[in-house]
Amino acid sequence: GWMQRQEWCGHLFTGGPGPAEGGIPGTFCHALAGTDHRRAPDLVYTLKSRTDGNGGYYDSGKPIDTGQHGGLNPLEIRNLMAFGGEAFAGEYRSPAPAGIADVAPTVLDLMGLPRPPSMTGRPLREAYAGGLHPPEPNRVQVYATGAAGYRQSLRVREQGSSRYVDAGWID
Repeated sequence: GWMQRQEWCGHLFTGGPGPAEGGIPGTFCHALAGTDHRRAPDLVYTLKSRTDGNGGYYDSGKPIDTGQHGGLNPLEIRNLMAFGGEAFAGEYRSPAPAGIADVAPTVLDLMGLPRPPSMTGRPLREAYAGGLHPPEPNRVQVYATGAAGYRQSLRVREQGSSRYVDAGWID
């Protein structure tokens, strides 16, 4: 409750029943953000993002869209993932969400090796040369929770069995 009353407090994640609600009122469960593992802390928080396009409460002076370590608004979490080489389509921009967890599954897939069941992420086949693997449509879900005047929301995109936090905001 104390953190939820702080001006700088962004999103809060705790262990809990899920699929969205955390174990503490007003928090999201770890699974929603992919932080549900045996070493997960009791509480994960982000700094609140500013909505004026000027980053978050941590301001490194970097330009907008380069990540400011300050929250989950799209200006904070956009990234670039680029592949090169003959295995990949040139000048292709995928409409599907992707993240760092997809690199290892992609490399294993290209090498013809099986992916361990414990590995998260997905092979980014839509970026392979030949264009034979268009991505399946992604699903979008918006989650909201709150307590005692604190309200947080997350927009999550699911691509296959992989989940990507696309945006978050504090009301």
